[in-house]
Amino acid sequence: MAHLPPRIDDQITFRKLEMLLAFIDAGNLARAAERLDTSAVSVHRALRTLEEAMRCPLFRTEGRNLVPLESARVLAETAQEVLVQMAVSYTHLRAHETSLH
Repeated sequence: MAHLPPRIDDQITFRKLEMLLAFIDAGNLARAAERLDTSAVSVHRALRTLEEAMRCPLFRTEGRNLVPLESARVLAETAQEVLVQMAVSYTHLRAHETSLH
């Protein structure tokens, strides 16, 4: 019987991980929001709830700027792997499902 991994907080979602990746890549909230077709406020809120869910600091504030800490970069690396693997699995399963019909 497979052992279940530790429970992950419900606030950690694929969408929030996508927002983290966009923010790390873009360098600021406005550009991340533009890439995701949403508002900077939504990205900021998502990153803060992600930080709360992780129960460790991911960012520091410098003036009006949110600056990622090393912990955010480590999480972003993991998020990239998880999202890529999920996309591969999704594509594979959809192709398999289509071939059954």
